[in-house]
Amino acid sequence: MSIWNALNSAYSFEDAFGVKDCTSQAMRETVREWFRLYYQREATEESDPCQQIAYTIVHKLTKTSFGEYKAVGNDEFAQQVLDALDTVRKKAMQLALVGGESWLKPVPTGDSFSFSVVSRNNVLIFGRDAQGVPMDIGAVEQTAEGRQWYTLLERRTVDRSGKLTIRNRLYCSELSDTLGRPVPLASLARYEFLPEEYTFQEPLGGLGMARLVTPLENCVDGSQDGVSVYAPAVGLIRNIDRNEALLNGEFERGSPGLSPPPTCSAGAGTAAGGCRTSSLWASTTTRNR
Repeated sequence: MSIWNALNSAYSFEDAFGVKDCTSQAMRETVREWFRLYYQREATEESDPCQQIAYTIVHKLTKTSFGEYKAVGNDEFAQQVLDALDTVRKKAMQLALVGGESWLKPVPTGDSFSFSVVSRNNVLIFGRDAQGVPMDIGAVEQTAEGRQWYTLLERRTVDRSGKLTIRNRLYCSELSDTLGRPVPLASLARYEFLPEEYTFQEPLGGLGMARLVTPLENCVDGSQDGVSVYAPAVGLIRNIDRNEALLNGEFERGSPGLSPPPTCSAGAGTAAGGCRTSSLWASTTTRNR
């Protein structure tokens, strides 16, 4: 469940966290649109994403970035951490390119760590420092078990001394797009040992997560939010998808401008130049559909 969908409901994540998200309405709508363009596969009467432009941009950049990538740890612990990062590095980068930013969250596993990726459409930002770095956020993690949907709301706050406090609340619902009712963390085995609140005794100076952000100026509202790598091309992508849908509709309706070329026989006119076809038909039939 995306936060941006839930924010439109009567009881939103903002209500559950008890804090107002500082993300502007323009950014909320735009982030939703970035993810829609990336994940949309089915054609409609208004749009046909057959070229998958957003996906292609992200895929090419990720492939190029890690084409010659190699990292080796100096000891066993460091290598274990790098191995864990290796399993999620592409996903983390892809989600950062799509949403403008993403986070790598370390999860202790005995004597090492695993990592989960938190995408921008599942984060609320409640506060930033003077440099624009988020210092107070709410993150969502959803799990389906049986016929129940469990939603973990995790708030991470850094105080003025640099100490990080993490607060966890678990909710349960019969519907995937509804937060539901509060339940104990032990209701789900994976959260059984998760504390409801914990403050680190030493200053961390951050949220305890690695933040990935695209190096682009915000072209949506001028804020300090990260922007998608294809944010400046959103209008172009929409137009291309709309044109694809229009072409599909013309073929289905049998528009005269798109009618197939006539069958020619060796008769009058063929020797002098053959049968003529419209330029639109010639251009569209050569494309890979």
